[in-house]
Amino acid sequence: MPLPVRFVVVLPVRAEFKNGHLPRILVSLARQRSPMDVIIVVNNRSEDASYHSAVWEDNRQAVDWLSGLFPQPPAHSSGTELFPDQARYIRASRLTLHLLDLTDGHPRNMGLLRQRGLDYAATLTRSHSPADVLVLSADADCLYGPCFCQCLIRASLDPAARMLVLPMLYVPLTSNQAILRTHARQHLPILLDQVLRQLTGAPRARLGAPQLAARLDLLLEAGGYAQMEDGEDFELGQRLIRLT
Repeated sequence: MPLPVRFVVVLPVRAEFKNGHLPRILVSLARQRSPMDVIIVVNNRSEDASYHSAVWEDNRQAVDWLSGLFPQPPAHSSGTELFPDQARYIRASRLTLHLLDLTDGHPRNMGLLRQRGLDYAATLTRSHSPADVLVLSADADCLYGPCFCQCLIRASLDPAARMLVLPMLYVPLTSNQAILRTHARQHLPILLDQVLRQLTGAPRARLGAPQLAARLDLLLEAGGYAQMEDGEDFELGQRLIRLT
C-alpha cells in the first residue's frame, strides 16, 4: 500500500464558533505544518434557518469568519475581526480550506452530513487514486496534538494499513462537579476498556469520528456513512473493522 499523498479532513460544524471550538481545532491542524485539505461542513436544522435562531446566527458568523480566511475573501467578509490571532495563524499555514455552507437548513442527520463531506473529498481528490487519499473524520470540539500528522504518516508506512485508530482522551477543563463525576464514571472506564482491547487485539467496540482515519478506497468500498441522526461514526467503524 503506497504512502498517502493527500490528507483530507471532514469537519462538520454546528454552533461551534462563539465558543471558540472551530478556531481552536483549525489552529491544532495548522500546527501540523503539513499540506492538508479541510472540508468544513457548516450546518443547522431547517427550523433554525427559518426562525434565525441562535444556532443559525452562530453558524452565519462562522461562515463569515471562514470566508475571511480564503486567499481572496469576499468584499463583504469582516469575520476575521473575531479571533484575529487564530485567523492570522491559519492563513499563514499550509491548510487549504473548503467551505460547505448548509446554513439555509439541513435535515438533522449526522450520517448524511458526514457523507456530503466525504462525497466532496472524493470529488476534490479525483486526480488521485483513492488508495492514496487518507480521510480523517473529525469533530469540531476536539483538538489534535502537534505530532498528529507525523503519527498518521508513520502508521501509514505499514503496507496493510487501510484504516488508523487514533487514541482519544477527553479532558474536562471545568470545575463543574457534575461534569467531573460523569467523566470519572463514564469516560475513564471506556478509555481503559479500549486500551486493553488495543493491547490484546480484541475487537474495538467503540470507534467514533475523532478516532478514525481511513483510506478513501476503503470508505468507498464500505459504502460510506449510513443515514442516521447520530451514531453514524460508530456504525461505520464497525463495518470498516469487518472489512479490514
